[in-house]
Amino acid sequence: MPTINDRRLPLFIGYHEETRRLYGVLELGLSDRDWLAGPGRGKYTIADMNVLPWVRLHGRAGIHVLDEWPNLQAWLARTYERRGVKAAIQSVAV
Repeated sequence: MPTINDRRLPLFIGYHEETRRLYGVLELGLSDRDWLAGPGRGKYTIADMNVLPWVRLHGRAGIHVLDEWPNLQAWLARTYERRGVKAAIQSVAV
């Protein structure tokens, strides 16, 4: 977790905790689905496209692995396998 002069940054701590909470919400929502919206197991929609950047940058929130959220981790892997996602990631440097 980032520090300045060995002191934790309060704003970052709040962001880190909120990110963990939201990952928990996504984990629960993906417990019996492949995608965030749509009937049945869901289908890839704008909802997934919108969430991807926030999950993709998990390291910037101080969350270096997603092992605590296996459904979210599987969703991220499925999302990365999409041709359009691959192309978009290759076209930008983040």
